[in-house]
Amino acid sequence: MKVLEKINKVFSIILKVIMVLLFAWMIIAVTMQVFGRYIFNTGFPWTEETARYCMIWLVFLGAAYITINNDHIKVTAIEDLFKGVSKRIINIIQDIAALIFVSTILYYSFGAIKITMMSVSANTGLNMGIIYLVFPIAAILLIYGYVYRLIKNILLIKNASEKEEGGKQI
Repeated sequence: MKVLEKINKVFSIILKVIMVLLFAWMIIAVTMQVFGRYIFNTGFPWTEETARYCMIWLVFLGAAYITINNDHIKVTAIEDLFKGVSKRIINIIQDIAALIFVSTILYYSFGAIKITMMSVSANTGLNMGIIYLVFPIAAILLIYGYVYRLIKNILLIKNASEKEEGGKQI
């Protein structure tokens, strides 16, 4: 488990750096567009497009980051009805459902990349396959995050049941 926690820290740091760089570039591109339009009466055609692509990457990498760190905002009305092992089982069911959904995204993302590799964006000339590459990258990171959470919850259930058994034998 400690190895996975170290991997989480590495992934978190890498994702933070990438997200900060993407956000910074997005701000620079939008600022250039605003100044270009109001000062020079003409915009840079590539700035809007690159800002949009940065936002897409930010959303998906951000989802991976918050999944790896278990920081998702969620409604816990049903989950709060349960305590202890029952609550962990509910979390496991939620993570399995999310894992199935993300695995589906991963599966279909390869077909989308294959199709988009044949086209380029209008203003930047960037291969659209590069933009769509965020889907499998984020899906793999999300799968890792959900598997990590599953392992953690299963180990917590196992430890709780071992403590209960230990307490009954005394």
